[in-house]
Amino acid sequence: MKHRIVYLAPKNDFLAEIAKKSLEKKGFEITVSSDYSSFIEMLEEGAAVSVVDLLHESGWNALRAIKLKKSSSPTRTIALLSEEHHPYRVEGFRIIGDRMLAQPFEVKDLLEVIQELTDMYDFWSTLNLHEIPIRFQSTEEAMDQANNFVGEIFKLTELTFEAQIQFSTVINEAINNAVAHGNKYRRDRCVDLTLILEEARISTIIADEGRGFSWRDAIENAVSKSPEDIVTQRKSSGKLGGIGYLMIYKYSDVIEYNEAGTVVILSKYITPPLEKPEQQEERLL
Repeated sequence: MKHRIVYLAPKNDFLAEIAKKSLEKKGFEITVSSDYSSFIEMLEEGAAVSVVDLLHESGWNALRAIKLKKSSSPTRTIALLSEEHHPYRVEGFRIIGDRMLAQPFEVKDLLEVIQELTDMYDFWSTLNLHEIPIRFQSTEEAMDQANNFVGEIFKLTELTFEAQIQFSTVINEAINNAVAHGNKYRRDRCVDLTLILEEARISTIIADEGRGFSWRDAIENAVSKSPEDIVTQRKSSGKLGGIGYLMIYKYSDVIEYNEAGTVVILSKYITPPLEKPEQQEERLL
């Protein structure tokens, strides 16, 4: 089956035209447009991969539209950045692509990424999930935007109002930890936040660029100690806070960390599993 590619590019873009000719030779169906509205219409007709050149005046808006629309969830998205933009850095708060490809690169590099993502399309089409990738700077303003965005997305789900409040609190705390403790409020560091909306549950993946922390100790404290004991222990060691993780533990159904503690996946069930575990699930990624 032919995989369809839709491509948003500035008018008379040389790279887009070369990519179009090369992909057509390989048997792909590809449409290049410089008109934002036409691009969105083509996307709604179905596409395996969308390519968005962020030099286009509506590039960032296109990324946002693609990732917020549930019907385009299987579509993999490549965002093309200019040379002055780092592929792992953004200004403020942004919804991003599944791949961020920065100049300088050759047409063959773009074609290889397109091939890789089209190979994944049939698999993604079988998954009943909606994935929204986000990247934001480690600033108070961007952090507030991220927290507000998460709250607005949760309102669109089947979570009860109480569960929305609880899980929003969990994510807010995890985002704050990533910015404050992980990235130390450094503007040159970013946090990656991915929302994964499924029929039975909602998950968030939060990754910072810090050195990590002893998450096993945090879990042990949450299980075995009272909030008062945790605060007292923190104060005796010259530190403040300590109960934020207690909320994360209490209101998450599944908690998963990488070994270093720089990536956490937090999940909340919309529909409880048939065999619900007696205790909180904690896993190592």
